[in-house]
Amino acid sequence: MLFCEEIGFVTPFDNKNIEGYFSLHYLCSIRLAVCVMLISRNFAHASEEIFQFSIPSQKADQALIVYAKITNLDVIYSFDTISQYQADEVSGLFSAEKAIEKLLENTPLVVTKSARGSLIVKVKEPAAKVSTVEKVVKSVRRIEEILVSAQKRTEALIDVPVAITVLTSEQLDRGFKNSLVDVAALIPSLSLRKGNTNRNSSIFLRGLGTTSFSIAAEPSVSTVVDGVVLARSGQAFTWYDELERIEVLRGPQGTIFGKNASAGVINIVTKRPSGVSSGSVGLSYFEGGEAAAKINFSSPIGDNWAGKISGFVSDYDGPHVNTFNDERINGHSRKAVRGLLDYSGKAFDAQLSLGWFRSADNCCIELTSASTVNVDDTIESLRSVSHDLSSETLDTSIGGSANLTWIIGDHQLISISAYRKWENTEIADRDFSAGVENLFQSEAGDFQLHEMGFQKFSQISQEFRFSSNDLSDFRYTLGAFFLDVDADRDFTRDDVLCVETSLDDESCRPSQSRFLSPSARADLTSSFRSYALFGEGGYKLSDHLSLSSGFRWTSDEVAFTHQRIANADQQLLISEFGFGAPGIRDEDFSASDSQRATDVSGKLGVQYAVSNQVMAYATYATGFKGPAFDVSFSLNAQRLGRVEPEKSKSFEFGFKGLFYDQRLYAAFNAYYTELDGFQTNNIQVLNNNITSNFTNVGLVVNSGLEFDFMARLSKELKLFGGVAYLNKANIDENACDDSANRSGCGTLLRGRLPLAPRLKVVLGADYHAPLTSGTQMNFSVNYSYRSDMFSDNGQDLLERLDAVGLVDMSVGIADYQSTHSLNFIVNNVTNQHFADQIICCAANGTGELLRFQIPRGADRYLGLEYKYSF
Repeated sequence: MLFCEEIGFVTPFDNKNIEGYFSLHYLCSIRLAVCVMLISRNFAHASEEIFQFSIPSQKADQALIVYAKITNLDVIYSFDTISQYQADEVSGLFSAEKAIEKLLENTPLVVTKSARGSLIVKVKEPAAKVSTVEKVVKSVRRIEEILVSAQKRTEALIDVPVAITVLTSEQLDRGFKNSLVDVAALIPSLSLRKGNTNRNSSIFLRGLGTTSFSIAAEPSVSTVVDGVVLARSGQAFTWYDELERIEVLRGPQGTIFGKNASAGVINIVTKRPSGVSSGSVGLSYFEGGEAAAKINFSSPIGDNWAGKISGFVSDYDGPHVNTFNDERINGHSRKAVRGLLDYSGKAFDAQLSLGWFRSADNCCIELTSASTVNVDDTIESLRSVSHDLSSETLDTSIGGSANLTWIIGDHQLISISAYRKWENTEIADRDFSAGVENLFQSEAGDFQLHEMGFQKFSQISQEFRFSSNDLSDFRYTLGAFFLDVDADRDFTRDDVLCVETSLDDESCRPSQSRFLSPSARADLTSSFRSYALFGEGGYKLSDHLSLSSGFRWTSDEVAFTHQRIANADQQLLISEFGFGAPGIRDEDFSASDSQRATDVSGKLGVQYAVSNQVMAYATYATGFKGPAFDVSFSLNAQRLGRVEPEKSKSFEFGFKGLFYDQRLYAAFNAYYTELDGFQTNNIQVLNNNITSNFTNVGLVVNSGLEFDFMARLSKELKLFGGVAYLNKANIDENACDDSANRSGCGTLLRGRLPLAPRLKVVLGADYHAPLTSGTQMNFSVNYSYRSDMFSDNGQDLLERLDAVGLVDMSVGIADYQSTHSLNFIVNNVTNQHFADQIICCAANGTGELLRFQIPRGADRYLGLEYKYSF
């Protein structure tokens, strides 16, 4: 009896009716399906036997069915990937190994063997596809086996000694997730800080991340898209076309992924062109006027080429209002297009990509209220601002990559070349008011402050890897990496101040008062050069015990220039009144500097296979994040010091396994990490305006427990989820402890780091069942809970974000071929009101203000999505 899971249902069939079944099977296979032939012996034993084969030339999927029946081997493949290829005739006496080699000789298909003896058939692909996800349904009630390449070679998820959360294309599609912001709620260890512009946005794993406005600082969490490292976190806050998977690797991953992975890696893989002509058109509309359309088309081009083009457009006015001009705010207008081209030969593969993205967002404008009000009541009531300047953010990015692979005997040589350019413009009202009549009379009074910044950013990267055959007991990868990053930024702050008045009540009026318009502009540049040599390997000592190790030598150089020049009114304000305008430093300033640092980081690990279904592991890893400078508008002599490298060391123990006849996958891990010289922002109030400086905080201790699971309760119902318990994410030894000038430490005190909730829980369920002979119902529900956490550095209770639990759900109907599908979506079902960020306190004429960033999902909203696939 064989089983084939197809779009949520499982159909048993008799081997004698294979031909009739596959007619139905082909019609059902627009989406991914995996067929499994059950085994009675392993491949090593079967390959020694001689079998009588009589397999005519036919479609590869049908040929593999016959092959599995003859050899009684377990063969794993993706139907809609394999079915496009024609297998050769195999007739006569052959071993199992020789027969499958001849069967697939003139196709780009390759065969590997899993730890449990299964044969995995897939299209030969370069290592730039950092991890491959295949699903294997062992029976009607067994869950999928997931193969990943977290160590840049394909292995079963339960065999990899790394804490990993994987979101598959199935989960992403059914949850309607197309961006990093969308999926954050589904990953227990992940938190995001969405700034008022993408360039100020940050990613946190296990409570560790980098928040900085400096153009000469790098992230702690690396983002990798189709094998290309993004040098800045802000580049990741964009739209992606069809996502194949998202992998979250937790803990230091610098040995393989590089210096800006000291807290972990977000690996994003998009779907590649298929070998058959196919495509889809999707239309969606959500409550509040949010509309989107996307299109994908993929097709073979000749014998060895395949291409794909994707497009996306989305518009949303926003959920809030600027009452000054009656405009909707915190919305967006986005467009994107991406082209992919793949070549596959016998000994050479190539993957080329080129993409363009543009976003015009009036986001993320902070809503304000007096700091004396009840925060919970305020979040629910905040709906509007009154600003005399329309804040907006403009992002344009273009990038391309070439991933090339040569097969050299039992080895692979991989080259990944990439270029990206990113332009960002931000316009912001930073006095949070619309008043121009009652303005500044003292350093604690009213003022008008507007900002405008423009930044150009470019990166070039090149990576080479030389890897051994994955089937050997001793496997290794050697590589070299180069990254060149340049940024140019100009930033202007404009003030309007009332400095004298003739009115008795000391109020200001245009005809009876004296106004000044101080302004200053800063021109900033930064450059990064990074070189690295790395290696990783593993050795299987026995069937149960394996060792692994890795190293990375890194050389980093960072340089910057800074020049800030004020206008005559700013100079007059300083000379006549003795202070500078809010948000503008007292004096002009210019500086430049550079520094270099080298480091060798490494990793050691041991893993023990309790059985072929359960393994335990222990690892020790060190990480390195390069040096930096605090280069922003407000740089002065006191902030000119160098930011030293951040170094980490981490211990991790865990186990993974399949249980209850493979109906449950469970993974548990415990970790302890120390980061010396942790780089972060220090919030201060200068000249009546909030600012920050980027510095080394000292020693941070990070420890916790994590649990992930997937379960199949029936052929219709799947569960998944995870728990992240963050025991410590604390500043343990503060660099300010020995400082003679405590005031210079600002809010940088001992205590828990921001965006580090003690507990985060994710639970999800997918239910699929046939309705009639031609339709099926899909139901998905996700619940995520986050305990309270601080929004910024320091332990100010006004900046504490309360705990929140969110429920999202969707219900849809589709035909079995998934040609047409219609889904009804409800986000934030229980209508929970919450803030993503609270900042205390901005001062203006009304007193101190709390600033709230209220996300789209802070209110319940409904939507519809229709998709046509062809």
